[in-house]
Amino acid sequence: MKIPLRVHICVVGFELDRISGAAIKEKADKVYLISQKENDKGRIFFIENKKRLINEGIIVEEQFVERINELSGIVSKIKSIIKNEDEENAIYLNISSGSTLSAIAGTMISMMFENKRNIIPYYVKPEFYYENIDKKTQDEIKEKNNRLVPRSIGVKEINEILTFPIRLPNEELLIILKHLQIRENEDEIVTKKDLIEFSKQNKYLNNSREKKRSISVRLKDKSENKNSKSSSKNEKSKQQARDYAWIDQNIINKLKDEWNLIDVKKIGRYSCIKLNEKGKKMLKYLND
Repeated sequence: MKIPLRVHICVVGFELDRISGAAIKEKADKVYLISQKENDKGRIFFIENKKRLINEGIIVEEQFVERINELSGIVSKIKSIIKNEDEENAIYLNISSGSTLSAIAGTMISMMFENKRNIIPYYVKPEFYYENIDKKTQDEIKEKNNRLVPRSIGVKEINEILTFPIRLPNEELLIILKHLQIRENEDEIVTKKDLIEFSKQNKYLNNSREKKRSISVRLKDKSENKNSKSSSKNEKSKQQARDYAWIDQNIINKLKDEWNLIDVKKIGRYSCIKLNEKGKKMLKYLND
């Protein structure tokens, strides 16, 4: 049986104690240090934090993003780290180790995973900020830190941040959104009929449709003779009506009116569905 690990994730800014100092104080087993892949102005802090953690016997994993000032890249990287960690492990997100964007990313992810994983965002309050101390003490700190000038010194306290779950579209809506994205990337038009056919091929959607269809739409039989030709036509017509009612009530209306993630445009006799800008942005943050 594996022993659960205390895993810390830190976007590295111009800090030392707030990163390695806090992780050591919290008895971390493993620390992910995230930095910019190239032209990283804070790389020396990345190297120094890594050295301090390794000296304490803590496993260090290096992770890099293309741009440290791009929210979606940070969100995607942290999500990838979490998904690759064992579910038993406790994940601690340091939201004070980097920029405001990294703090937003950590908070967002904590809220996204609120009901799925044991994720604890925390804020490190320093003893004092470098700019607020006298010149003599500044020189002493530089000497102690190999001439590095961190933005803050010491760890006064570590506070866990209270989060609440983010409300996200349910699974069937997310499946449709991702399908729309794929079709759009292939420059294909998607109609309601296309989505109905896709829902029949997708196991999750097909099961969902079968469960909800009888509840969402109640059509009366217009014929008592189930074996007659006209009855067969009626049944086929009613089946199509149920399919369109299901796709409208459970997918289209929710994505368009409740979430505002798609646009529906009438082209001839067809209703064409495509992601709007809000839908594209949501998928950008939710996609792996």
